[in-house]
Amino acid sequence: MLHRIVWFLRSMKLKKKNIFRHWLSYSDKASSMEGNNYLAQRAKLLNSSLGVFSYVNFDSVVSHTDVGRFTCVGPGSWVGGIGMHPTNRKSTHRMFYSSNNPAWSGYASSTFEEVKRTYVGNDVWIGARCTVLDGVNIGDGAIIAAGSVVTKDVEPYSIVGGVPAKLIRKRFSTSSVKYLLSEKWWEKSPEELKQMVHAGEFSGIYMGGIK
Repeated sequence: MLHRIVWFLRSMKLKKKNIFRHWLSYSDKASSMEGNNYLAQRAKLLNSSLGVFSYVNFDSVVSHTDVGRFTCVGPGSWVGGIGMHPTNRKSTHRMFYSSNNPAWSGYASSTFEEVKRTYVGNDVWIGARCTVLDGVNIGDGAIIAAGSVVTKDVEPYSIVGGVPAKLIRKRFSTSSVKYLLSEKWWEKSPEELKQMVHAGEFSGIYMGGIK
């Protein structure tokens, strides 16, 4: 209950950065948000960071993950911080490598890296009910289809889906992807972005920088 009260008090200051959150959402002290963010109902941000304009939809958890700018996490998804178990030892049980639970304290004889940092790029769309495993890197502009389980790195501007997630297709041509990655529009100032919007650069079908 105390952590909820602390979060409520912290959230009062977030509005200065244009950060909004549903009263049932939660972000711990180890997490940060760059600004213009939103945490929907029951969304959780744990030991993670959110870039500007990125948001987490309802019932989703983002844990031990660095999320870039303008990224959307769909409802019911879990990104990072799931935890790993060794597969080449006699047992996969945590009691033999972790003593942080009193139920099995005193049995651990070695250590194991249970949680690896996960990285999600800029302008990424993670669909509903997706799972992104620990240590995965998702490139800029990628799309993760609804219900997917991402077990390995995703290339920039790729559309992946399935269990496990596999490449469906590239969003744009190789030259267009190269242009977008060099342009890095997500690093532009709000004024520059507004000019691009008014020029129609975010409307209609993208033609690789050619109007």
